[in-house]
Amino acid sequence: MAVLYANLMIACSTNEEQAENLQNPQEFVVKRKNHEKKRKRQLLQRISNCEICCEDMIMAAGPVPEEKPRTFLMRWNPAISSHTITDYEYALAHVHREGFYYDWSIWDYRKARVGDTFYMIRVGEGNTGIVMRGTLAGRAFRGEDWSGRGRSVYYVRMYPEYMFHPESSSILSTGVLNAFIPEVNWNEGHSGVLLSDEVAEKLDRLWRKFIHKLPKNAVF
Repeated sequence: MAVLYANLMIACSTNEEQAENLQNPQEFVVKRKNHEKKRKRQLLQRISNCEICCEDMIMAAGPVPEEKPRTFLMRWNPAISSHTITDYEYALAHVHREGFYYDWSIWDYRKARVGDTFYMIRVGEGNTGIVMRGTLAGRAFRGEDWSGRGRSVYYVRMYPEYMFHPESSSILSTGVLNAFIPEVNWNEGHSGVLLSDEVAEKLDRLWRKFIHKLPKNAVF
């Protein structure tokens, strides 16, 4: 299995905010529970107004779609990905900055829409499970193959709303995912696959329960 990944970028902004200090450095959790819907509406409006853009990115044109958001599963294996644990820790330290985003490869690129949800699952060795959740912010675009093999690879821009350190935080583990949603192969597969509505609803319910049980001091 190949984990597909594009280089991490931080978007240009004239109003960059300084990264906030972690209240609990053992957790590395980004939570938007109280402001997630408002943040998403503002984000999508900025995208529609082209306030967030990049020369190497084809942003979505026209109004934000009204359809129910779809859900994509991204995969990340630090052992073979160009995005290492060190890179991820750097991202955790900068995720609060204005305009922060990931460009990540997506298998089902034709199906991606602005406002869709993504979950990132860490696979391979070590603690495996969901380490990131957020929103897709643009249509998929073709880019340079991260592995250098010259393949046709498509990427999509992602804005994280939650991030967890896989080695020092509690995460929604692969074991729990396998137990409650066995119809999905959580251990391997392509990065950026579209989940069925039924699976997406099950995953959302598991996620909400997981977030609800987090200790308050694990959130900043």
